[in-house]
Amino acid sequence: MEKTDLIIISSWFEDYADSFLTGEEEFDQVLKLKKDHSWRVYEETLALGQSLNLPENELLLAGTAALLHDIGRFEQYLIYGTFVDGKSENHARLGLKILHKKQILHNLQADERLVIMKAIANHNRMQISKGLKGIVVRIAQMLRDADKLDILNLVTEYYNDKNAASNKAIELDMPDLPEINRDILSAVIDNKLARVNDMRSLNDFKLIQMAWVYDMNFSHSLYEVKNRGYLKKIYRTLPDMPESIQAFEAVNAYLTAKID
Repeated sequence: MEKTDLIIISSWFEDYADSFLTGEEEFDQVLKLKKDHSWRVYEETLALGQSLNLPENELLLAGTAALLHDIGRFEQYLIYGTFVDGKSENHARLGLKILHKKQILHNLQADERLVIMKAIANHNRMQISKGLKGIVVRIAQMLRDADKLDILNLVTEYYNDKNAASNKAIELDMPDLPEINRDILSAVIDNKLARVNDMRSLNDFKLIQMAWVYDMNFSHSLYEVKNRGYLKKIYRTLPDMPESIQAFEAVNAYLTAKID
């Protein structure tokens, strides 16, 4: 893959994302959120790749996968009015269909297309598909880490902004109830990823986000979570209850052990 390929793909991405804008402020703001997120995940991916001293070709592939990983979100929101896959369709699969239809990757080598498509297909799964190896699994892992880092950045700013208006796109339509699901709490305490399908409230979603540290693949990513204070920033927006303390202590202890 060449730099010119990424330039062409980046230009297409900009035009494609902007083609969904309607002039209606609330609708456009949601889509701009996803467009900006895609670019920030691209930057997070490059920083991670540079920390691993990856060769330029691999950085280009990783950056392309990052920029395009949420390409299905635009059509998803246009059709269904939500980013909740369970209420619409899997946005990664939808994105792959769009990339195939638009043939945006057709100038790349077959093995390069495979790397990008596999990374996108696996970015929102609970776990990476078994059987992936080498550069394929590495870039899939990089994308998953970078995606989490930017979402954590986005939500911690939102949760801690007392003047922020309610944003259902960020909250995934979860009600802000003063409770925590026991199944999610148990998973977090056991150092396991919690199931999105078990979410019943915004607090459940916050615990799921804190537990993402269990699924981070690179030291760089874990250090960034620690240095940016994401866990504490989420914790201080949880209700003052024993369950909140249990969850925070579990994820923080895990993170500390991993980077010390």
